[in-house]
Amino acid sequence: MITGGWEKYAEDYCFIANSYYVPFEEEIPVDVDHRKDHISYYRWVPIMLALQAIMFFIPNWIWNMLHKQTAINPKSFLSEAEKIKFAVGEKREQEIKSLANYFMDTVAVFGNPAEYRRSNRTAPRSGYNALWLYLLTKAAYVANICLQLVILNHFLGENYMRWGFEVSVLQGPQMRLIVRFVPLQMASNIVHGHEWKETSVFPRVIMCDFQIRRLANLQRHTVQCVIMMNMINEKLYLFLYFWYVN
Repeated sequence: MITGGWEKYAEDYCFIANSYYVPFEEEIPVDVDHRKDHISYYRWVPIMLALQAIMFFIPNWIWNMLHKQTAINPKSFLSEAEKIKFAVGEKREQEIKSLANYFMDTVAVFGNPAEYRRSNRTAPRSGYNALWLYLLTKAAYVANICLQLVILNHFLGENYMRWGFEVSVLQGPQMRLIVRFVPLQMASNIVHGHEWKETSVFPRVIMCDFQIRRLANLQRHTVQCVIMMNMINEKLYLFLYFWYVN
């Protein structure tokens, strides 16, 4: 039994030390070396979320920096097109023709080097093609999602990319293979107020080993700890899982 100051010590130590998960239906391995499924990510979740936000910001930053170098500024062009929605009658028709002529003239001038030199334009000459820049930005977003899935796969210490699917085999007269999409089941449980079975990715209860030095002896203790923040982490990464795969 751990009481008093040692109880506080156990709480602090198990927060910073690597803990491990053992399901309640399984026995704790006697051999310390066989105690696997170490869990240490939970204390780094805020930093990881900040890094993920920065990674998502980078493609948008590249687009904002480079789209001004295209022959047609997409932001300005769309802004003018947005104004046409509020025009009526002949004014609307004239503005549509004017915007279309501007688009065609700009493409003709910037697409022809000789015509561009005769135009005396000061704008940068299509250093970056708008279409290719747009496709490059979209590809950067896709690559970013794939990279984040790989990073989370290592960060969470579990196969996060396959976390959503749980495969089980029912024994009986007729063996049945059941495949469940865990995030969808979790979302349904949230809506209906049911409590779902915890997974080894986000366990609420973990085990922790530590030693206490008493004179010349080292006493090893195994304690059971509660990670309350995993109730939030589970729902947070459930949302991210749906966002990434969709």
